Order: sequence, then structure tokens, then C-alpha cells
Amino acid sequence: MYNFSYYLTEEEFFGFTMHQALAQVASPSKGARAIKIAMIILASAILLLPMLLLRQIRIPELIFLVVIVLLFTVGQKYIAVFHTKIQIGAFKKMGRLPCNQDVRLIFYDEHYTEITPSTEAKIKYTILEKVDSGRDAVYIQLGAVQATIVPNKAFESDAQRYEFLEFLTGKIPKK
Repeated sequence: MYNFSYYLTEEEFFGFTMHQALAQVASPSKGARAIKIAMIILASAILLLPMLLLRQIRIPELIFLVVIVLLFTVGQKYIAVFHTKIQIGAFKKMGRLPCNQDVRLIFYDEHYTEITPSTEAKIKYTILEKVDSGRDAVYIQLGAVQATIVPNKAFESDAQRYEFLEFLTGKIPKK
């Protein structure tokens, strides 16, 4: 059984938000991948159509098209970081995070309990999607936008963090 009590800081929450944004760019969902491909095809069609209609495809236009497609593909990481920074700025303006900061977690064999000043939730391991280890925390993914953040400061040692990751990884349902 694992038992953690901690106060989640803004930096730890924002670290998770940035981690999520970059993970989404690195391995997008099927829907996001389809949108990305559709946008590349649309941009290519818009740029190629006039050239094909006029039957004047020249090397500079092809180079321009390749550069645009490459910039779009490579620039996604920077767009995600920029968008995430805007979201973080909005949270800071509101003066509060969209999560509980004072947290107690108790991990049992079949579920874990998350206790905050206002709620107590029993979360079964059957709904876990994945466990991700970031630079500053362990992220327990429950869905696309829901996760439990366990910051590194909650662990007594690196060995305990590793054992905890092994424990949780074994609890993820096989698909």
C-alpha cells in the first residue's frame, strides 16, 4: 500500500499541462492524426491547384510547397507550447488552478482513494489508461483530460518512485 500527502504547486500542475501538450504532438490520437493529414492535403491542394490548372509547375513553387508542409509539421510542437502557455496565463489570471492542490492519495490492491478538502474519490484501476513518468512527477492518466499528478517530492526516494511506477504499470488493464 502506498500513502502520499502533498500540496500540488502551480509549477507542478503547469509541468503536467506542458507534458500533456508535448505528448499529444509526439503521438497524437487517431482523430488528431487524421486532422493533421487532412490539413496537409488541403494546404497542398490549395498551393498545387493553380499550378496544375495553368500547367505551369515550376521548381520554386514546389520548393515553396515543401517548405510550407515542413514548417507546418515541425512547427506543431511550438504551436502546442504557445497554446499551453496561453492556457497557463489564463489560469494564473483567475488566481486558481483547475485542480485540487491539497491532496492525499492511498493506493490499495484494487483501487486508490484521492482525498482533498472538498472530495473523496475511489478510483478503480480498471479505468487507468496509462502511467507516465515525467521529469517532475508521475502522471496517472484516467482519460484524455483527467489525471492524477504525484509530484516527485511525494516519494521518499528514487527507489520508492520506481517501485510505485512498477506497481501502477501492473494495474493498467490489458487492451
